[in-house]
Amino acid sequence: MNATDIPERPWLSPALDGTEFARWYWTKNELVAFARQQGIRTGGGKAELAGRLMAFLDGTPIPAPVVRKRAGKQLAPPLS
Repeated sequence: MNATDIPERPWLSPALDGTEFARWYWTKNELVAFARQQGIRTGGGKAELAGRLMAFLDGTPIPAPVVRKRAGKQLAPPLS
């Protein structure tokens, strides 16, 4: 394989499909910028964001945000 056989990475655009999107490496900054352009939530980790973008590119419903349960307050020590 020589340098001319290596495919060039496409630009992030709504014209991509989820399969082509998943084929390439994207930095989180690139994903956040693209999500903002498309009006998609940018919170969460890189994997969550990539999942939302793949759904958007494939035209499927965007997954609901993952709700993380907060830890309860620590109990007071027993009274003596």
